[in-house]
Amino acid sequence: MTTTTQRAYHQLEITTRCNFDCWYCAGRNMPQQDMPWVRFTSIVDAIACPGSTVSLQGEGEPSLHPRFWDMVRYVRAKGHLPYTIVNGSRINAAAIARHFSTIGISIDTLDAQLANQTGRYNLPKVLENLDRLCNAMAPGRIIIMTVDLGQPLQDLCAWVKRRGFRRHVVQALNAKHDYAQRYPQLARNSAHDNSPKVCHFAEQHTLRYHTWQGKELPCVYIKDTTGFTTIAALRASLHAGHVPPGCLGCQHLRPKAPPPGQEPTPPTAASVAPSPPRLAIVARPKWNGRSTTGGLTPSSVDNEMRDDTAKHKQP
Repeated sequence: MTTTTQRAYHQLEITTRCNFDCWYCAGRNMPQQDMPWVRFTSIVDAIACPGSTVSLQGEGEPSLHPRFWDMVRYVRAKGHLPYTIVNGSRINAAAIARHFSTIGISIDTLDAQLANQTGRYNLPKVLENLDRLCNAMAPGRIIIMTVDLGQPLQDLCAWVKRRGFRRHVVQALNAKHDYAQRYPQLARNSAHDNSPKVCHFAEQHTLRYHTWQGKELPCVYIKDTTGFTTIAALRASLHAGHVPPGCLGCQHLRPKAPPPGQEPTPPTAASVAPSPPRLAIVARPKWNGRSTTGGLTPSSVDNEMRDDTAKHKQP
């Protein structure tokens, strides 16, 4: 990892292990591993800009890491702001209220049977834990994260509003090639022409995703890291018109601006990434493939948490 003084959102995949079995989650087919402590500290130590958001989450349940709370304390000791998204099954309400200004809880439905079918077990216990958390910290410090699987959302949205949670982030299933191995009916056309391309994540240092193996990626969306070496090499590949496996079908790819005086190449149908349709039926699809890394990040949580740092800062 290159040390930088530019503030960025750093997301660390501290574990890929999980006690849930969500059918849409790429992490369930990844090697089930924890990020070693030495690797974790080396990544955090290289974040030179104080006050950066360090999100401890990836394709697993963060609280399962045996040194999760040590990691939270280490991030704070280094002058950064810890964040995470947990599935609600393992809640230490007092510790969360003490160490996190804001936290994300993932809930896809209030229907226990549907939750079990999805792979989210013991919903009543999750909701009980959430009640305990709300007693320890204001609901306005909690973000509810939901994946849109085609399930009815009206009751859940109304419940979030009624409870006074900070925000409700509803995310569609990602139709990018390496995500959609788990739900091929939503796969976006992964064909690309050979025209030069850019990705704003690769061009800017606003977000960095660190896999449990220590790979530093420019975004949270790369699941297939086959052939990935460095962000600079990825950027050069895209500029040359070569789309690597981990970027196939990504909606964030854009045509690279041509040199002055040259006419732009019109986009082809294959280069236009349509929005995926919403699933009509929630179902656990059959899948025998394999994919590797990623996560979910609320787009504005970084700035929101910085605004709240002084308000909720703990000794």
